[in-house]
Amino acid sequence: MTGAAQQHQVETGRHRHRAHDPTFYPTEEKVGQDTLQMRILEILRPLLERWYELSGKPTFVGEDQFIYYERFHPEKVVAPDLYVLPGVKPGRRIKSWKVWKTGVVPTFALEVVSSSDPAKDYHDVIARYGELGVSELIVFDPDHDGADDRVRWQRYRRLQRRGFVQVESSNADRIRSRVLGCFLRVVGDGDDARLRLGTGPAGDDLVPTEAEGHEALRGRRVLVIDDDARNVFAITSTLELYGMTVTQAPNGRKGVEALLSADDTDLILMDVMMPEMDGYTTMNTIRQMPSFAALPIIAVTARAMPGDREKSIAADRWSVPFVNVISLEPLEFTDG
Repeated sequence: MTGAAQQHQVETGRHRHRAHDPTFYPTEEKVGQDTLQMRILEILRPLLERWYELSGKPTFVGEDQFIYYERFHPEKVVAPDLYVLPGVKPGRRIKSWKVWKTGVVPTFALEVVSSSDPAKDYHDVIARYGELGVSELIVFDPDHDGADDRVRWQRYRRLQRRGFVQVESSNADRIRSRVLGCFLRVVGDGDDARLRLGTGPAGDDLVPTEAEGHEALRGRRVLVIDDDARNVFAITSTLELYGMTVTQAPNGRKGVEALLSADDTDLILMDVMMPEMDGYTTMNTIRQMPSFAALPIIAVTARAMPGDREKSIAADRWSVPFVNVISLEPLEFTDG
């Protein structure tokens, strides 16, 4: 953030309880987006939200709202097509964002160059993002091949000694965001072009959309080893909604037998507390079979107790995740 912006936040913070601010801050533009821009964002925003969830850091990802960064000056505003607000809860309703109220500045912003006014996104708004104090701005031009002076990607970063400057300009199909920790990547051509998130050293692996993630589950075979009929019913009902085939076994011994008769199993959900042969012993037994050494196993429990994770890792020699049998969501470990 620039010194002027920081000083202004300090000054306004001192006078937070002054009289009502009479300044009018619009919350929407009377200008529409073209359909390509809309389709790019309707895929990318939930993808980016999903990316943060998968990273274990749920974060607010906003789209096309006004962000005001200087009180009493409504002209000091940007309206990124996509932006990230660190520390803000996902799903929060935001009509516009006033930086001086919270001190929270977007860490990342994306501008998709407008087909009606490209000069705005190439020149006019850049300085304002610098004043705002955003850590990284990426400008994407879907029509870059229409003129020699246009480029598909521009990336701006805030550097300690140089301020807010362009650090990359490229016509490649992807660009890496340092803030997001992944690539933005163009998939498709012309009116079918969309932006996706790419991972891996070169961004070759696409982060699946929610629909793609569900489709990837269809036809998978899961072995549920659990002695509690209620748990088995809850898990089976949920997995079958996604087109998965579920096999059941009431204890570890029968679970091993079921696995040997169905060696095309893709995943095991393992209850850790069972009579006759508990989950820890069963995991250790399975891992001693060469053909199942890399088979994914998820430990299932109604309540994860301190030490359960360590016991599973010791038995399985893998970093075994725990899931709640009702929600099938990862469990947090606490000492209480």
